[in-house]
Amino acid sequence: SPSQHAAVPQALAADRQVLDELTRFDDEYKELQSVVRDLPQKVRHQIMVPFTDVAFFPGRLVHSNELLVLLGSDLYAERSAAQTLDLIARRRDTLREKIGGARAGVDAMDSRAAAMDAVRAADSGGEGYSLGGITEVGDG
Repeated sequence: SPSQHAAVPQALAADRQVLDELTRFDDEYKELQSVVRDLPQKVRHQIMVPFTDVAFFPGRLVHSNELLVLLGSDLYAERSAAQTLDLIARRRDTLREKIGGARAGVDAMDSRAAAMDAVRAADSGGEGYSLGGITEVGDG
């Protein structure tokens, strides 16, 4: 039906958007892993401290092995860099599972869209349409 033909591209676009967002989250976690891995290498770090959206001032980051980590909606805990890296690794593992599921959903929706396009072409009398090379063979 025409409504199904319109719904498939919309669902495919939504699935791709979810996949892109999950991939972006994984990229951010990967960058965070790198920062957390490097922090304890020095006792102090010179940084630019944000004061407003556009104003910064020089400062120092101390106690670089002590991190405040979000555990839940409003629950934070102080963790070491090593503990934080373990937490990030577990979160990335979960995220990669979700990415795999989202990728499978996009692939399935792509296949469905292609099948619907093929059916639409057959219904409209499109030439060159093939049902996978199925031919009828006579006895004689």
